[in-house]
Amino acid sequence: QSPGGPENGQHLVPPLAGSPPTAGTHELPWEPFSLDRLQQLTAQQKTVMVDFTADWCLTCKTLEQFVLNTKDVRQVVDKNQIVTLVADWTRKDPAIGGLLEALGSKQVPVLAIFPAGRPNEPIVLRGGYTKPKLIRKLEEAGPSHRARNGDATAAEEPKAQGEDRRIRTGQQRAATGRALS
Repeated sequence: QSPGGPENGQHLVPPLAGSPPTAGTHELPWEPFSLDRLQQLTAQQKTVMVDFTADWCLTCKTLEQFVLNTKDVRQVVDKNQIVTLVADWTRKDPAIGGLLEALGSKQVPVLAIFPAGRPNEPIVLRGGYTKPKLIRKLEEAGPSHRARNGDATAAEEPKAQGEDRRIRTGQQRAATGRALS
């Protein structure tokens, strides 16, 4: 490949020196994002976490390495059978941009968690966030319905809706619903 920017697949942000690699035992089972896949999963009553990221986004890469692809987050994702999708906005894909806008954002990083049975009420984290905050939001979203065949847990009964960047207005919910339909 020729040298250049993200348009030719080059990563502008090299791995941080001395930091652990993101690939490994705690790497989340990321699938590529598409609106069709998101609609399919939400129709199947799955809790879905979508990471909106880009190769040129330093904050995104930091979150991937030190928050998302970690042992604690992987345990919550596995326990609750949360499906993880990565929406790569490196090339400004219009479908990804449209959903970002429906979620009230025009830039990355954004993390959206679509709770099982409530896909039009996503939990949205913008900019930086911590591992404890992400885990709290994943637990608030609750497990995929298929994961609900055991004991009753707090995750099954989502906690009272926090005001933290949740899509609130009917107009925003409708925009998200249109993006998912």
